[in-house]
Amino acid sequence: MEIYTDGYVCQFRILRRKYSITLRELAQYTGISSQYISSVELCQTTGSAASHKQIEKAMQAILESRQTDAEKNLCEFCSLRKHLFDKVQESEAIKGGK
Repeated sequence: MEIYTDGYVCQFRILRRKYSITLRELAQYTGISSQYISSVELCQTTGSAASHKQIEKAMQAILESRQTDAEKNLCEFCSLRKHLFDKVQESEAIKGGK
């Protein structure tokens, strides 16, 4: 991990990296450029209250989305547990979401 000038970064950078949220993903959710988000998280600029709120909401939405996806994936896995080693046509399984 790179250490910047004084070693301080915004807490959301630590969490973003811990939760594997990319700058690109955060930029897509917020509509803010990844360069701007990076400069805020590296304390190179303070950012506006509005951008702080957008980043906060986006991080929450991303995490909630992942939780929903994880729950769906777990349900699918449980339903297919007895068939994990069955032979299937890969292209058809991918198209069908199985």
